[in-house]
Amino acid sequence: MKKFCLILAAAVMVLSAAACKPDDEIPVGGWRGTVNISVMEAGFGTHWLDEMASAFQKEADVKVNVSKSYIHNEILNQIEGGTSNADIVMPVGNLFKYQHQGLLADLTDVYDAVPKGEDKAVREKMNKSLYDMFLDNKGEIYQMSWANSLTSFVYNKTVLDELFGADGYRLPRTTGELIDFANQIKTVSNGGVYPFTYSASTVYLNLAISTWWAQYEGAESYSDYFNGYYYNESGIRTKAASFTDLDAAGREKSLSVASALFSKSAGYTHQYADTMSYLESQISFLSWGYKNADDRKCAMSVNGDWLENEMQTYLVGKPQDIRMMRMPVISGIVEKLENNTMPEATLRGLIEAIDNGATSFEGVSANDFNKVKAARLMVFTIANEHSIGILKTSKEQTLAKEFLTYLASDKAQAIYAKELGGITQPYGYTPDPATLSPFAQSRVDTFGNNFVPIYTGFSSPLVYVGGFEEFSDRNSIARRVLNGDSAAAIRQTSRSAYSGSTWNTIINLAA
Repeated sequence: MKKFCLILAAAVMVLSAAACKPDDEIPVGGWRGTVNISVMEAGFGTHWLDEMASAFQKEADVKVNVSKSYIHNEILNQIEGGTSNADIVMPVGNLFKYQHQGLLADLTDVYDAVPKGEDKAVREKMNKSLYDMFLDNKGEIYQMSWANSLTSFVYNKTVLDELFGADGYRLPRTTGELIDFANQIKTVSNGGVYPFTYSASTVYLNLAISTWWAQYEGAESYSDYFNGYYYNESGIRTKAASFTDLDAAGREKSLSVASALFSKSAGYTHQYADTMSYLESQISFLSWGYKNADDRKCAMSVNGDWLENEMQTYLVGKPQDIRMMRMPVISGIVEKLENNTMPEATLRGLIEAIDNGATSFEGVSANDFNKVKAARLMVFTIANEHSIGILKTSKEQTLAKEFLTYLASDKAQAIYAKELGGITQPYGYTPDPATLSPFAQSRVDTFGNNFVPIYTGFSSPLVYVGGFEEFSDRNSIARRVLNGDSAAAIRQTSRSAYSGSTWNTIINLAA
């Protein structure tokens, strides 16, 4: 049957629905209607959606068809071209452009709804920071998220335990300590273990760079960048007259950290980082080596909580204990503190105290404590790049909204968690600890719901209309870092790209 479905999909160039299986039994009185969902098959898979659709059908007497896309941007292109037949779209990508064009239905009704058998509205269940991420400047909301995805450093505990012993190392608290740890791995392994693996063809490294930038400048300042605002010398939030106003020092500081860790000259990164695909990098992280060219193991990587599901086949073939850790705090943050000469050792001790639940630290002011704590809680999320919307062309908007309300319910989230080893969407569900894999448990233990989400400001017209980005050459940042381009040179590229008339064009397009 699977073979038949694949042949059919290839023949007609349409992506087959989960309903390649026989239709569920038609309820007495018939279906109330049919909801068609178009979803991108990516790192989190889609089997959970098949299961949700099946459960919702039985509960609501609504037929649900799930069509899956395996082609990047196909769903977005169908929306833009007016060729989508879906009621609900779930791409990998954000929908703000199409929201701006009036192609999406308002989801206020969904956020105000209380899932069946529960006592809180969806908006109350959802992580507030992520809810705010989807609000437009009119206070309206047209999107939800189908992945509460976090990106930080992941580490291979199996590899590190073999190298140091289970209690022979500590996870880095600062970027300075991360560099020290990378040196230690190289020394103890005699070059036999790479501290890091990554692919220069992906933007995963950008997410670490952005988090360090936000740690240094503050989350609000990072967010304001995408909206074209900055704080002037008097501390007043001001509309930028030019890109130079937005080009904060933290951008170069974060790039400098990336260079110290991931450039070829630093010597900590896999020698084939410039040729590996993202998948090959992840395979090397799981101790399968790189093709037949290099079988050395790897200790750490910048990656996300989709990793375990995406690499399940390799983990079954060669079990590894992989885990997530909090993003190390950029050591240069001390330059932004009241005590701007705080020793690195004090900063590390302060962060350890914060991790252990302290509310103050001897010799550290409340302002400095709070700034470092906020930085420690920061983690990059791509939740707004796994968006859900209902198309205005849908003739079944009411039923589609019922399904989205169900998706946010604890019943539906239990399905998601079961399928993904305990990972959940951002709707307040706490999974049964018995369902958690060690990787998912590390995600819960490390972040829980106690984090400050850092994300690209896709809701800004400067971004979705003007094409403004965190770096003008964002797709080449990882490769430039690897090849040794200086932080100043990379920063200057954006200054040049967004100078003069180009900046005026972005502003005018977004007006």
